[in-house]
Amino acid sequence: MSIEPRLRTGLTANTEHLQPNLDHELSTLLRRAHRRLKVRTAAVGLLAAAVVAAVVWLSGASGVDLGLDRPDPAKSPPPASSTPFTKGPIPIAGRVGTLDPGPYAMIMIGDGDDSLPRAAVDVPEGGYSTNGGYVIDTRTAKGEPVQRGILSFWLVDEVTTDPCKADSYVDPGPSVRDLATALAAQPGRTATDPAPVTLGGHRGLYVELTVPEDSDVRGCTDRQLTFGRSNDPYYLASSIPGAVDRLWILQVRGIRMVAVVTTTPDDTQDTIADLVGIAESTTIINPANPQS
Repeated sequence: MSIEPRLRTGLTANTEHLQPNLDHELSTLLRRAHRRLKVRTAAVGLLAAAVVAAVVWLSGASGVDLGLDRPDPAKSPPPASSTPFTKGPIPIAGRVGTLDPGPYAMIMIGDGDDSLPRAAVDVPEGGYSTNGGYVIDTRTAKGEPVQRGILSFWLVDEVTTDPCKADSYVDPGPSVRDLATALAAQPGRTATDPAPVTLGGHRGLYVELTVPEDSDVRGCTDRQLTFGRSNDPYYLASSIPGAVDRLWILQVRGIRMVAVVTTTPDDTQDTIADLVGIAESTTIINPANPQS
């Protein structure tokens, strides 16, 4: 039953001994009810407006975007999709010296195309440095081998059939598994079985390659073991017995990207863990838009 019949019935039942004008009384009562409803609605509206105003003021004061005032999507930059950094990573190419903690964008060694994806990593405190921007190095002293305690990213197009002679290179094939299998099968180092891995949201294979500590590279070309090269060419090589290359071989937007953490017996377990942590912070960015 609607409110008007209820009120009419109630008034009739409770005022039988009177002779009121029921239509007039009901009309007056309904007008009062409507006025009260309007007052209540206005009060709620004022309270809601006050809450919104307070939230907007607080969000402006604290710098927090609560989503109350959205910009025009047509005028807004695309949202970040591959990097967790609130600001674009700092390009590391060409930099020399100690790196402040923060996000850095690294190019792949052998990358001659500015349109190729970049690897962005988060460098913590700890005295990390770079000498030209191709690697992140745990060693800051001048003259120390760049092979010690470093993180780098590579395009590896060819591998050697004999790392000591380094006089014959072959194309291992186009896939991630092709490269992982070819590197693991090379003479001169021991290898773990390639294992599935995901880095920066991209799938690939992880393999560890170790130069035996009793290796003697003095009779090898350039007194080192050379395992592969990029298209420039740059060479993936080692001259230190006991050196370990930890490789994440990834398929990234049609490109085979290789992240490499290289350590030696001189590196502590903490140093190794820190470098692996930096590698595992990798995200993939578009060089044309560092936040996409």
